[in-house]
Amino acid sequence: MANKSFGWFYLSFATPTEFLGAAIVQGHGLYTARLRATELGIHPGGETMCVKLSADDVQRTPADTRDRLLREADIRRLKGLKK
Repeated sequence: MANKSFGWFYLSFATPTEFLGAAIVQGHGLYTARLRATELGIHPGGETMCVKLSADDVQRTPADTRDRLLREADIRRLKGLKK
């Protein structure tokens, strides 16, 4: 099996009734990105959705939004940056 490429991932954490937060972390895929969020102490639990970010998305993502738990207001600010 070939290694997955290393990159930045957007993780969204939620329960069936509540958004718990999101994070932008590095990894090789869902497992290692979730592990990284756990190591950083920013994995709030719940189910995790994972999306690999494109190079353009990473370039538009402010450094202060990486490797920390993002709340809904932070996500809205990021969506406002998307062009």
